[in-house]
Order: sequence, then C-alpha cells, then structure tokens
Amino acid sequence: MIELLIVIAIIAILAAMLLPALNKARGRAQAANCLNNLKTVGLAIAFYTDAYESYLPSTTNSYNKWYLSGKATDTNIGFVSLMLGSKARLNPRLLLCPSYRSLIVNEADGYNNYGLNIQLFYHKAGSWQTAWNKLSRIRRPAETFCGGDIQYEGTNPEASARYVISHESNAYFARYSHSQRMNGLFADSHVSSCAYPVPALNTNKIFWYGYDK
Repeated sequence: MIELLIVIAIIAILAAMLLPALNKARGRAQAANCLNNLKTVGLAIAFYTDAYESYLPSTTNSYNKWYLSGKATDTNIGFVSLMLGSKARLNPRLLLCPSYRSLIVNEADGYNNYGLNIQLFYHKAGSWQTAWNKLSRIRRPAETFCGGDIQYEGTNPEASARYVISHESNAYFARYSHSQRMNGLFADSHVSSCAYPVPALNTNKIFWYGYDK
C-alpha cells in the first residue's frame, strides 16, 4: 500500500512538472495556427489589390462582412472567400483563432474573431463611412497594421466590433491572448506578434494609417 502511494505521489509530481511545459507548447501551437490564419487573409488582400488597381478591399463588401464564407447564399460572401475561391467555400472556422472562440455566431453569418483596421479599409455603417484606400499609398507597409486578433463579448451579429479594429473607440478591442500579445497582419503581408498595448494614434500614425496624416 505504501509503495502504491509513493508511485501515485511520483506520478502527481511529474504531472505537475510537465503540465506547464505542455500548456506552453499548446499555446505556441495555437499562436502559430493563428498567424497562419492571418497569412490567409493577407493572401486574399494581395490578390484583391492586384486585381483592383491597388485598392484595398472593403470590410463590409456592399454590406457583406469581409470574412463571410458564402455558406448561406451565393451572395453571402466576403472578399477572402471571393479571392481565394468561392466555389471551394473556405472552411468557416479558418478565421477562428484556436486560443479564443468567443466570437462564434452561426454558419449563416460566418465564423470570425479577427478584425481589419478601418483606418485602412473602407467601412460603412449607416450614414458613417471611411474612405477607400490604396495599398500603393502606404509609405511604410512593413510598419502599417492591417488587422489582427479582436475581442468582442456581445452577441449582435451586425456589430462592427465583431470584425474591425479602430483606435477611435473602446468597443473595438484588440485581444492579447497569446502570452499577453496580439497577432497582427501588416500591409506588406507579413504577420507578427505584437506586444501589449498596440500603439495609440497620437504616438504612431504610421501604425494605423501608413503615413503621417
């Protein structure tokens, strides 16, 4: 009996020692998958700008959100699926960060927990809208933020906070779920882990606009 208790105690100690390492390994794998998701978005942006005279796509695409995979109807599709093959119908979970699943809504509206920077991408909400922009206008693309992890706890499928990031409102939260860092996509198509917090507009206009506005 004593020997059994000793064995159990040793197993428990080993498990306690291994668990943090396993959690770190899982976190690194999730972060890598998340970066790959953002690379897919970057590829779609590159195809779009190449096809449309350097214009960056819209976040709403005539009132269709940019991430929609077209599962509900043929018109229910965003630019990512449009550029990468609407017939193939992107995996609807391709735009879900594996470390954060709170933004799952439903197949008809799409699955997503990434946001695009509405200082760069056209966005229309009611009578309010931002301007169309060109990739060629961005002076320092490697330093200019296109989008990344977002956090939204609401359930409204129409809320812009579900699919865009802005420096202008507390409703558009960046999410730091990768060891206190956020994964981001930049205008030159590279992806990177961003330290908390991302720069504010008044300290880094290049980050949000790509030029000194």
